[in-house]
Amino acid sequence: MRSKKFRLIFSIIFGLSCLVILFLKTDLSKTWQTIKQADIRLLLLSALLNIGVVYLKSERWRLIVSPLSRLGPLRSFCLTVLAFWGNTILPMRAGDFGRGLYLIKQKLNWGTGLSTVAADKFIDGLGLTSFVLPFYFNDILPPILKRGILWLSVSMFLLFIVLLGFLKRIKIEELSVKHPLLNWLIAAFKGLESLKDKKILVITYFLSILSWLAQVYILMLAAKALNLNLSFIEAIITLLGLNLALLLPNPPANIGLTHAAIVLVLGLLGFPESQAMAIALVYHGVQTLTIVVLGLTFSLLESRIL
Repeated sequence: MRSKKFRLIFSIIFGLSCLVILFLKTDLSKTWQTIKQADIRLLLLSALLNIGVVYLKSERWRLIVSPLSRLGPLRSFCLTVLAFWGNTILPMRAGDFGRGLYLIKQKLNWGTGLSTVAADKFIDGLGLTSFVLPFYFNDILPPILKRGILWLSVSMFLLFIVLLGFLKRIKIEELSVKHPLLNWLIAAFKGLESLKDKKILVITYFLSILSWLAQVYILMLAAKALNLNLSFIEAIITLLGLNLALLLPNPPANIGLTHAAIVLVLGLLGFPESQAMAIALVYHGVQTLTIVVLGLTFSLLESRIL
């Protein structure tokens, strides 16, 4: 319990410290001048695209759960929205666990439910890795992110090989043990069994690719709305740096950490701090507001849908 409280306090202090340092280093008057000229139409388009990303992720998770429990598209979308909404309030992306725990109502072990979320995150990471790997030899990529790509690629490849190899060898239904820990591990591996299905694996993988492609365009639209030009590859590099940074302890809504990562990467790509900060604030604002609006809406409809 103490360690959880420490991580919570540390993540919040860390995020706020990042934000304060950025505010002190950045010419906020120039940042505000850039934000003032934002094209609302492009920001709305970015928000709509963000809703599409949530839908793609909800469908990916629904397919992972499908061998274990039947979830309709609307129910899966509602649960995913509420999970992401929880992430804006809770640290360490704790809202994601809500989806897995909901499956207890579907008469699944809580370990099985949580492992479906882990499988979803694994496929998401696999999609990001294959999406950015082709740019490894591009000269525009900063050395620190090249090392990040290499580390991420090797980690995901090894995890993929080990996980699939283990799942092919083990037969969950034939295991029967009485030790509580082993029972929990068996239940957890049951939630990963959908990865053995080639059709599910391929479809969820391509849903991940589509969601990352959409996220690239969300970032590009955020920059375009500010009358700033962010190329496709620059947007990919920025998202890579952002997601590597999010491996650190996450404050609620990733506040501070998101801004610091985007400003750092865009700075390495030659963007002035004031412009980079404007992009970070608008991008994070659009994403957060979209999830908050969706979350409030589905929290009111939750009893009817779930």
